[in-house]
Amino acid sequence: MRKLAILLTVIFIFSLAAPAMAGDDWKGTISSTVKTLKSTAVNTVNTLTGKTVKLYVNDTKINPDVPPFIDENSRTMVPLRFAAEALGCDVEWLAESRTVEVKRDSTDISLVIGEKKAEVNGELIALDTNAIIKGSRTMVPLRFISESLGAQVEWVADEYAVYITDEEVKVPEPEVIDLTGKGEPIPKDLDNCYGDSNKINWVSFKDIKQNIYEIDGSKIYDMQVGKDKIIVTQSGSIGAVQLHLWEGGNIARFRGSSSPTKEKYDCEYSVVNDRRDKYGNLPTADITKVPYILLGGGPYEGTVLGVNNPLYQGR
Repeated sequence: MRKLAILLTVIFIFSLAAPAMAGDDWKGTISSTVKTLKSTAVNTVNTLTGKTVKLYVNDTKINPDVPPFIDENSRTMVPLRFAAEALGCDVEWLAESRTVEVKRDSTDISLVIGEKKAEVNGELIALDTNAIIKGSRTMVPLRFISESLGAQVEWVADEYAVYITDEEVKVPEPEVIDLTGKGEPIPKDLDNCYGDSNKINWVSFKDIKQNIYEIDGSKIYDMQVGKDKIIVTQSGSIGAVQLHLWEGGNIARFRGSSSPTKEKYDCEYSVVNDRRDKYGNLPTADITKVPYILLGGGPYEGTVLGVNNPLYQGR
């Protein structure tokens, strides 16, 4: 209702100004404005949810270098390079005609940037969305590309995830990197959280999304960072790994999770925990002021992963 009210208000304002505009120019202005507002509304909703579309091919999670998004036509758009690599395709970009050609075995797909149509083996297909260029990347509709290649696509709303099943594609498992007992000494500022026997390994947020890390019997598969909570996909037999929000100096806020981890599971950690933080006379936690997220390690021994926070904006 709120979005509708905004759109109606804009249309009303332009209708008042219409007589001052020559010919039918005002109609085009309103149409353009409404389209922009619709697009902005969709993008704003996606931004506010803080969710990233998760992608799986044959139950293996794939992490493209450019985040996928859901466009104004409710279609999942992914970078073309991802589609090519994940589905075993060859891709050719024809700059002069702004055409993308995707080939695999006996299937040829052709899309023109900005047009809601495509060709599959010479047959013209109408689309409900179009390929676009975004941030120097060619973004294509995932479902159309996948199903044209004979793959099955399923959207799971509760997980905010797309599952692609394709028997012809063999997805290599990410490498498992065992860091148990490895790393450098814990910084002195963290003496109140860890002991002299703890070791820390610094990894980038990108690395933790592309690899599987093993520390002290627990495996870390993925991490998602939001304003209110952090989700760590993990497994292990001794419960969820502990997590600290390290703001620098000796300020490291402990966060625990009661989620089970014997099997692979998304464990949730709350960013804000005023009841715990009040003991250290700390203000309400703000994820944008946390440069590092620390995973694992016990109070006296154990291995820690130090991950840079993608939402950090400085103090």
